[in-house]
Amino acid sequence: MSYFNDLIGQHAVKKKLSFYIDAFNKTYQAPFLLMAGAKGLGKTEFAKAFAKNLRNEDGDKRTFLELNCSTIKNNEQFFEEIFLPVIDDNEVTILFDECHALPKDLTMAFLTIFNTEKGHRKTLSWNGMDFDFDFRRHTFIFATTETDKIFPPLKDRLTTIDFEA
Repeated sequence: MSYFNDLIGQHAVKKKLSFYIDAFNKTYQAPFLLMAGAKGLGKTEFAKAFAKNLRNEDGDKRTFLELNCSTIKNNEQFFEEIFLPVIDDNEVTILFDECHALPKDLTMAFLTIFNTEKGHRKTLSWNGMDFDFDFRRHTFIFATTETDKIFPPLKDRLTTIDFEA
């Protein structure tokens, strides 16, 4: 639990996230996480602390990118303004805050991307281009106060971390 010394409470969350950090240190891969709970419980702070503890294979700290989903308008904006310049060729942890506000077309793309029956890579073909996702290089965290508004098939692909009131 030494990963989260600066954060108070949420013992069960600390335990689960510590397990995932330890596993990441062996495999360089984390599950697609969904941090769920009421406002003010520390979802964003725990996501930042989790990301801070993920290291690249060369030992460097990973880049952390925090996105508020209400600012993402569609696939085109996400892939052109976020994925290609920031995510594509980098080792990065991405937090999709207020993920219940993801645009529908990006939600549908994520259904394909996060459907990883085999291996740690997925290619999404969209708009005449191929976008490669390598889950040893790209770590995804979602957070919301409104899990009932997340498209159920997407929610099923995420590992939920419930925050206590």
